[in-house]
Amino acid sequence: MDYQGLPAVDVNIPTVPETAVSRLLEALETRLPAPRTYERRRLDAEPSRTSGPISLMDLARVFNRVTRDRDVCLTSRPLGWPTNANELEHPHDYLGHNGGGGVGSGPSIGIGAALALRDMKSPRVPIAIVGDGDFTMGNTALWSAASQGIPLLYVISNNNSYFNDEHHQAQVAVERGRPPENAWVGQRLQDPVPDLLMLAEAQGIDGEGPITDIAELSGALQRGIENVKSGKPWVIDVRVPPEYCRDPMVELA
Repeated sequence: MDYQGLPAVDVNIPTVPETAVSRLLEALETRLPAPRTYERRRLDAEPSRTSGPISLMDLARVFNRVTRDRDVCLTSRPLGWPTNANELEHPHDYLGHNGGGGVGSGPSIGIGAALALRDMKSPRVPIAIVGDGDFTMGNTALWSAASQGIPLLYVISNNNSYFNDEHHQAQVAVERGRPPENAWVGQRLQDPVPDLLMLAEAQGIDGEGPITDIAELSGALQRGIENVKSGKPWVIDVRVPPEYCRDPMVELA
């Protein structure tokens, strides 16, 4: 309840955080302790299979391998995405989580970030990795990208479910003595399965998918990036199972 009031400060520095922090680090460099060394985990490990269904961990591994030598800007990542799946070394590498359970915000956040990068003439490729629930709730925002020619890539981690809610309902069912196997009711996007590419095409954006085989994933991601670099928005529908990555440090190593 601060009603937009500014917090009390000792020193008011009228600049952006990136500039201020850079100057502060320069001033503190001689006072900082020696940096610790950490074992660098291999995030580009090959999937255990060269063909077959795509797990969420497979998607994270292949995505990291395709993008690690490219300048990209992750505007969002879906719930359950392995926390160490991307190497983040610059403020524009990843813009952060929307917070507050903001399902449906991913598509529009991606467009705003892509517009800013375009106007900055940044070489970075904006990529929004969104869940299918996030995409279906906010896909009409894609019209703005089509209308204004805003290039960005949507990678849909499509588990055919509002899985965050399904996951919560299973936990609540256990607490209330109800059958957790019913948690999918009203949450699974099946019978019929929504055509997410058709939803994108209705807004004026082309894409590729559904991608269901690991063997096709790397090529689809590379083609998507090239389409965005040519100035077009693009959508890739990737089918994954309804799951969260539980132990990313072990699985990605």
